[in-house]
Amino acid sequence: MGDDLSHRHPRSPRLVLPVLVGLVLAVLGPLTSANAVPTGWSSPATIDPPHRTPTSISCPSSTFCAEVDAVGNAFTYNGTTWSAAVRIDNTALGEQFPVRLNSVSCASASFCAAVDELGNATTYNGSTWSTPVNIDSQRLGSVSCSSATFCAAVDHFGYVMTYNGSSWSRPTLVDPGDAGGPRFVSCPSASFCAVMRSAGVVTYNGASWSSSTALGIGPIVYGISCASSTFCVAEGVSGFSGAAATTFNGSTWSTPSAAGAGLSVSCPSSSFCAAGDAFGGVATYNGTSWTAPTNIANSLVSVSCPSSTFCAASGVANPVPVGGNGHTVSDYGAVYTYDGATWSSPTAVDPGGGGPGSVSCPSTTFCAAVAPGMDGLVYRSGAWTFDSYIDNFNVETVAPAVSCVSATFCMAVNEAGDALTYNGNAWSAPDNIDGARGLTAVSCPAAAFCMAVSDAGDALAYNGSTWSLPTTIDADGNGLASVSCPTATFCVALDNSGKTLTYNGTTWTAPSTTIAAGSGGISCPTTTFCVAVSGGSAASYSGATWSSPVNIGGIAVSCATPTFCATVDSGGYAHIFNGSTWSAPNHVDIAAAISAISCPTASFCVATDIVGNAYTYGGAPPPPVLTPPAAVPVLTGGPLVSGTPRVGHTLTCHASYAGATSVVYHWKRNGVTVGAARAKYALKAVDRKTHIRCTAQAGNAAGLSEVSTSRTLTIRLGSPLVKHKAPSISGTAKVKSTVRAKVGTWTPKATSYSYQWLLGGKAIRHATHSSFTIPKQDKGKRLSLKVTAHRAGYANGSAISKTIKIT
Repeated sequence: MGDDLSHRHPRSPRLVLPVLVGLVLAVLGPLTSANAVPTGWSSPATIDPPHRTPTSISCPSSTFCAEVDAVGNAFTYNGTTWSAAVRIDNTALGEQFPVRLNSVSCASASFCAAVDELGNATTYNGSTWSTPVNIDSQRLGSVSCSSATFCAAVDHFGYVMTYNGSSWSRPTLVDPGDAGGPRFVSCPSASFCAVMRSAGVVTYNGASWSSSTALGIGPIVYGISCASSTFCVAEGVSGFSGAAATTFNGSTWSTPSAAGAGLSVSCPSSSFCAAGDAFGGVATYNGTSWTAPTNIANSLVSVSCPSSTFCAASGVANPVPVGGNGHTVSDYGAVYTYDGATWSSPTAVDPGGGGPGSVSCPSTTFCAAVAPGMDGLVYRSGAWTFDSYIDNFNVETVAPAVSCVSATFCMAVNEAGDALTYNGNAWSAPDNIDGARGLTAVSCPAAAFCMAVSDAGDALAYNGSTWSLPTTIDADGNGLASVSCPTATFCVALDNSGKTLTYNGTTWTAPSTTIAAGSGGISCPTTTFCVAVSGGSAASYSGATWSSPVNIGGIAVSCATPTFCATVDSGGYAHIFNGSTWSAPNHVDIAAAISAISCPTASFCVATDIVGNAYTYGGAPPPPVLTPPAAVPVLTGGPLVSGTPRVGHTLTCHASYAGATSVVYHWKRNGVTVGAARAKYALKAVDRKTHIRCTAQAGNAAGLSEVSTSRTLTIRLGSPLVKHKAPSISGTAKVKSTVRAKVGTWTPKATSYSYQWLLGGKAIRHATHSSFTIPKQDKGKRLSLKVTAHRAGYANGSAISKTIKIT
């Protein structure tokens, strides 16, 4: 109960699963009979797969929708609630795992089809999704199903595959132009389909495909929707000047007009369509004209309307900055519904979470887990269930922490500084207790006492009803990583420098070096026994002093008693402690890295990994005792690199060795050593488009191991600059006057800006300077400004000012 937040990797920063999982698999290899799950540990049970970034939504009725996302998950809607994430596609490994699902189409509540970027298709029968089938060697961009016996899927090279209810046809080239560009397909029936690309559209009459017809919009196209063979709408951009739409009457396409919203369009009939755009705007069509876009979100990715009185749009609710470290929280994966008149508030459906998190088990029949995105999960008597997204501001960057006293009391904290309690039935609303200073761990020996610590070195105590104010107890320890409290008058905290601090019920001691620096955890089942793991080693506390570190892998630890502890590491290995010696490494998780563990007894543990699997330990006979090293250290896992391979993020290198007393890490950029000899490396603008890898070398009294090298990561452009304060217009907006741009504020700080003045929402030709002199003919019109912020190594950020009327 009191040793909880040693149960996870407490400083798991924004793990990028496509990279990290690929690295782990490259080292460990596939799951085969030769490396089957070891005795004592169960096979993996998927409880909360990573999820984020919705890509497509389809609603055949107001009581059923399906949505897919960029990491292979699907979500379904029953007219009232949305399901939890269900992993339906994990066909690829390495850099492409989890795979991106690009499109979904549902003919009914009992039939859907989805396609991915690797040419795979999967179908839904009303309860389960089929195993993905490869139907094309190219990237599939769009799918449309008019019934359970007819679908058409199109790839980026102009090939179409059709589905007959049981199998897919071979790819047929129907539109060879613009090879590699995006294409969109819409099939209102088995006898009519339209495939759109930037230069034009081809149609299908049930037997053959037409030649291409130019649409007059482009070069960017967003989508097409056909209500019948005599009515379609295509959306795109006309010469980069804004959203444009064109309609089809069964024989010809209309001249494009500045209409719609772009990005996604859905037309259930010729008298109603809805379109959404990347800026969160939605527009509707009444058979004659389009409304002006209405902003409902930060951005939208997909819209689907089975009728004029029901639509669903998926996207991102407004992101909110957290603290001063550039992190954000958001309702990522929100869905908005339309009732024929108004759009609803957002409902969190796919908020960016799952995977590595925290788990706490006060007994063998109850556990609670909380994952990034603030997914709440509960284990009762052998079965896991998804509870809810427990914090509307879903933290997407760092794993939250949880500690449970019983099945009726748990406490969770997160990076945003929020604390939430669980009463056995539901989670409370979040209570911000630490102002987004990065809460990393919490430990509750009783419902009337908890202790939480933060990445800023703060400690906060809970008395059963309220939290104390934050007290800085470790200003120079690079952040507190873990805390464990067996009683309300004894706690031990571990920081990222390998130092420990103890609490006597009133005050904390000064930090004292205990173990190697690095990511790790601590667990104290009693006031006279603790185990700390960090930097690939473990040390134990006897009530007065700490032992010398022992070289075993470990980033999380849980001790049921002084004679039983278990550690897990990022290589998927576990070690068991019997009170005097540590076991040899036990390879528990073949497929991924383990990030959290909780053991309420010596015969029961639960461990979770970075791809949302849970493992249970059932009290098998203790593994053989690890003998002291007789030779140089032996590599047992890694080197592995975790972290996001983008400018502005930090990578972490980890390698596990048997028999090591020290491990030294170096970073290589295009083969040349860069930075200090540390396990962490902060990516800079100069690293963009370069190849980064880490090396590890361990030593002991017998000598040095060979140098081991991780897989190479290609560093990508940093995340877009984030707007904190919107741009605005300075000066009096009247004819012949000059107004000037105020650029707003951005994170990271922008180094340059570009400008585009807008009149009535449309770009003014050549008005691309920081000032604009208003001509006489613009009197009475509405003026706004789009500012694009630039910084080397980062994607551009852009925002539009409020509109002002010219007098």
